[in-house]
Amino acid sequence: MPFSLTPELRQTIETVLRGAYKDYAWSEEFFLRVIARPRGKRDVCWATIALRDCGTFSSMPALKSLEAHPMQDAKATAILSIAQIAGASETDYLAARLLDPGYRARTFALWAIGEVGDARALDAVHAYIKHRKKSMSAVSADSREQQEAIAFFYRVLGPAETEALLASTYGFLKTSLIESLSQLPEFATTIFERRVPKLVGPWRLAK
Repeated sequence: MPFSLTPELRQTIETVLRGAYKDYAWSEEFFLRVIARPRGKRDVCWATIALRDCGTFSSMPALKSLEAHPMQDAKATAILSIAQIAGASETDYLAARLLDPGYRARTFALWAIGEVGDARALDAVHAYIKHRKKSMSAVSADSREQQEAIAFFYRVLGPAETEALLASTYGFLKTSLIESLSQLPEFATTIFERRVPKLVGPWRLAK
């Protein structure tokens, strides 16, 4: 699963929350209580991330409530946890957040869509790219937006149609991402290419 916990991250969460809560337990019920009544500033984030391991659809209301949380990290971790737990079934919700100008974690909504969203998110992704064309045309050390948009098209539309988009309407995405990846370690390109294997040749040659 795309946003699964590493053993190291789980250990960090356990260490932090076990020390702060006498009723600590690695369970959905406990983490939902932490989200509702956190004692520390980042406890909401730790609990939200932990739900990726043990959360069920019962966690959806609590996680969705964090879209209005004042802390940016809470919004970001929540939407990735929603994607991890619910997968494509929450595509409409992810797409709505992507289009919401008041939602300040839209890059993370696109990341979630890139990993799990289905064809219902196509219109939202097209609209987002159109709105963000200037920034997504720029070379950046953080090329998350370009990567997730292209990976989403690849999963939903297939390699041929994605290549056609990158050769026409969205040529700027390909150009900016190639340049961005060229400035990063080789593993960054390798990870992306694993997600779009039939586009490997063109990306390698362009570099």
